[in-house]
Amino acid sequence: MQIHGVYRFSSLLDEAIGSNIEDDEEARSFDLDTTRIADTVKDDTDALALVNKWNEKYKARNTLIRDIRKVVGTLVQDETPVQDEGYESAT
Repeated sequence: MQIHGVYRFSSLLDEAIGSNIEDDEEARSFDLDTTRIADTVKDDTDALALVNKWNEKYKARNTLIRDIRKVVGTLVQDETPVQDEGYESAT
């Protein structure tokens, strides 16, 4: 029954994210928005530092989510029953 827990965890993770971080269009949109904001506040060093910190946190979040998904994928593979060669099902 561990596999059910792994799938449930993966499902909850996807719900919590609310979007697909692998979406190139979303990433480009975020980068464009960040660039526009940075251009607007470029003369204010504190505001620019805040925008850069925000961008770093966003990227760190995405990296963490990718790492968790990689672990979940490994757990799913480990829990998937493998049929031995030469074994024939009784059904």
